[in-house]
Amino acid sequence: SYLGERPHNPSTLSDVQEECLIHGKLEGLALNYNSLLTSQMNQQRTFYEKQISELIEEQESKQNDGIVTGSDIIVALRKEKSQLANEVMKMKEKIKQSEEKITFQEELFKSLEANKDEWERELASSREDVLKAEEFKSEMIPKLENKVRELMLKLDNSTKNVNEEKSESKIDSITYKNEVEEELLKEEI
Repeated sequence: SYLGERPHNPSTLSDVQEECLIHGKLEGLALNYNSLLTSQMNQQRTFYEKQISELIEEQESKQNDGIVTGSDIIVALRKEKSQLANEVMKMKEKIKQSEEKITFQEELFKSLEANKDEWERELASSREDVLKAEEFKSEMIPKLENKVRELMLKLDNSTKNVNEEKSESKIDSITYKNEVEEELLKEEI
């Protein structure tokens, strides 16, 4: 990870470390912006100084030839001034955008700081809920296992009873049939 990147686990940074990290990030942005602006301005100054010196040389050569007039120089300088004014406007817009980004980041940081206590309370509450649920689970599992064991025994017993009743019922029915047959035999005799 690079300097200024927020880690994935926010609980590893203290408030001071997080504040230093954000402050460092903002300072880094400002330094980068200033160095970029300085570099661009130096490049532009060099470029326009070169163009002005070329115009001056051109004018001097034309004056030597008797062709260049003061109005030619004024027109060229006004053109240069217009180009420089456009560049200044663009730079001012870039500065404004950078300031807006910095303001947004500062407001975001303030918002995060303001909500920090609420999130910490929410986290603590969630941890308590998880602990309570785990305790409840630990208490209920043995009870439910005993209940299942009891139900399985009852089921086994009732299955045995049903099987015994069926076999007793068959025996009773056979006995009854035999008795009826004996009665019929007696009557015939």
